[in-house]
Amino acid sequence: IRARVKEVRTRGLELTAAVEVKEVLKSSLVNIPRETHTLFYTSSCPCPPLTPGKDYIILGYENEERSRLLLIEGSVAQKWKDRIGKKVKTSAARQTGVVNRMQDFKLRSKVLAGSTPGGVEVQDPVIWTR
Repeated sequence: IRARVKEVRTRGLELTAAVEVKEVLKSSLVNIPRETHTLFYTSSCPCPPLTPGKDYIILGYENEERSRLLLIEGSVAQKWKDRIGKKVKTSAARQTGVVNRMQDFKLRSKVLAGSTPGGVEVQDPVIWTR
């Protein structure tokens, strides 16, 4: 995500960071609307460190069961730069393109083999190709 850090706070032993999500760069398991979210650290160390008032690109983990975004060992938070955002978007688009091409290939293979999704028989496999 791309987010602006509002504050980093400690409640007892729990360390959290409040961030305003500006952009979701890659979809995830947890619904992340563009609003304020709490990121949960799993230790008392604020790693990666975040500075309030700054924009970051944050690559973290998710707890799907509790619908939480986590900053744990292996998470990355780097100050936002437009060129980083472009690289992430380009990479995500390439990955999506690869997935779509693989799905198309599998579908064409099934058509040529005589079976299609839903059991529909197709006489002319050319209609499935690009």
